[in-house]
Amino acid sequence: MIVPGSRHDSLVSTVGVMIHKNVKKEAAIAAALAINNEQCNPPKPEAEIIDTVEDLYWRYPAGESDVEPIIPKKYLLREDGLYWVQKRQNQQTGKWSTSLTRLSNFNANIKKEIISDDGYTQNRAYLIGGCILPSEVALPQTEVDVDKFPTMGWAQS
Repeated sequence: MIVPGSRHDSLVSTVGVMIHKNVKKEAAIAAALAINNEQCNPPKPEAEIIDTVEDLYWRYPAGESDVEPIIPKKYLLREDGLYWVQKRQNQQTGKWSTSLTRLSNFNANIKKEIISDDGYTQNRAYLIGGCILPSEVALPQTEVDVDKFPTMGWAQS
């Protein structure tokens, strides 16, 4: 019997195993509802179970490598740019919704890591390339120091 205080963790753990084994979302929802009705005392509301399973499948894509950690999807590259994906829960209804915030009108990626070593100091940089979206017009490649890369200041130049 699964009691209050451990119902959510048990559900998340069970669904996590199903995601890892590439079980289809619809089957995972059916299994989670069955476990909730048969093993939870008292059962959680059906809508809450469905929302939790859908959220887990959204955050953790099935079929990811066992070697690399499964990272929640926070960004989406579309034909017209890069978007930040946010999931929000309505406090009154409990329903989840997704909103997209456009971050750029281009796609950029690291083409090469450049390491220069004069025997005294070692400098690292990335060669960045990309294109304007949706036209796919190439952007000029630029070299960016590794220390400056995370700030995205290079995207303005």
